[in-house]
Amino acid sequence: MATSIRTRGEMAARLHPESGGREPWAQVLKGYVVDEVVAVSPWQVSSASEWNELAEACSDRGIIFRTLVLMPRPKVGKYRIDDTGAGSYFVSLEAVPQDHMPLMIKRIIDIGAASLGLLACVLIFPFYALWLRLVSRGPVLFRQERLGRNGRLFTIYKFRTMHPNAEQQLGKLLDLNEMRGALFKIKNDPRIIRGGRFARRTHLDELPQFWNVLTGDMSLVGTRPPTPIEARAYEDHHYRRLSMRPGLTGIWQVAGNKVVRDFEEVVKLDCQYIDNWSLGLDLKLIAKTASKVMRGQGW
Repeated sequence: MATSIRTRGEMAARLHPESGGREPWAQVLKGYVVDEVVAVSPWQVSSASEWNELAEACSDRGIIFRTLVLMPRPKVGKYRIDDTGAGSYFVSLEAVPQDHMPLMIKRIIDIGAASLGLLACVLIFPFYALWLRLVSRGPVLFRQERLGRNGRLFTIYKFRTMHPNAEQQLGKLLDLNEMRGALFKIKNDPRIIRGGRFARRTHLDELPQFWNVLTGDMSLVGTRPPTPIEARAYEDHHYRRLSMRPGLTGIWQVAGNKVVRDFEEVVKLDCQYIDNWSLGLDLKLIAKTASKVMRGQGW
């Protein structure tokens, strides 16, 4: 930045003369060689008109004007300023991805893949229904309430792999939970019907979830959608894992499901996905998921 040949004392005298007034900002700027002006005083209502005058004077002379806005330092995310017109600006703290074009492409990929997945689901449905009729009378589809982005409630769909009263039996199995924290998971679940483990290992049971992807409740890649009962045990920082659409697969499902047994670690993996999200990361996780499915490795 160029500096004025006048001293700081001379400038202060022009801004605060003994008469109690000051010269207009336009006159002050004329007395100096200035490339940029930075206002570091708090932008208060009482001084807003003065700063507006300074900004306008800088604009007239083609000088860069900056002002310091004091905001709390965020733990995650970043601030962004949007011009809303008429001299008004939004200062936004963005803790989740907001890149509109990549997010739009993500949604297009979801719709295309969900359409193909539902076609496969329609072809398999009659055979799955026939098999269920032989081993476990009851509905073909399993429906369960889950929490989606920012706590939106939706119904998830799967091919049923458990006895029809599996939900009612959950309370008797809580002591067998292999996870620490707000997530239930046991390896040898006695509620699973004959052949159900094969459907889970090959992920045939998840084909109806492509309907959830098509409707926008879920995405191909994201975090695991919790049940409302699980969410009741959440601490404040756990809710951040709900800030993006849940997915059929994700970092925990691909890399940590068989080794992570602490829900806090699950949350860390989910937040790692949110903080580092990109289309490239999604494609990488989709490729790893496809490899696990073809090898018959469930989660």
